[in-house]
Amino acid sequence: MEKASDKITRRPVTNESDHEPAELLRKLKPFIRKCASIHHDLNNPLAGVLGYTEFILSDPDNLTDELKKDLAQIDKCANKMKGIIEDVAIAKGQLLDEIGPEALEEFLKSD
Repeated sequence: MEKASDKITRRPVTNESDHEPAELLRKLKPFIRKCASIHHDLNNPLAGVLGYTEFILSDPDNLTDELKKDLAQIDKCANKMKGIIEDVAIAKGQLLDEIGPEALEEFLKSD
C-alpha cells in the first residue's frame, strides 16, 4: 500500500517557486486555517461524548458488564481524541507565540 509520504517525495518538481516560503504558506493556508479552529470545532462535541459517558458510568449498578466494557472503550477513545486536539491547540499556541496573534489573523484573512 502506498503511503502519502511516498507520493510527496516522488512528486516531480515542476516549478522552483513551489518551494518558496511564501508560496508554501499560501498553499498551506486552508490547513492552517482549519488547525486554528479545530480545537473549538471538535472539542465541544467531544466534551458531550465524554460527559455523557461519565454520566452513564456513574451508575454502574444499572449496567451490564458488556455495556460497562463498551462505555470504557468509548471513554478511552474519546480521551485519546482529546489528547490529539490538545496537541493541535499547543501547536497553535506555539505558532501564536512565534509570529503573534495579529500577524496570524492577518495572514488567515488575506487571500
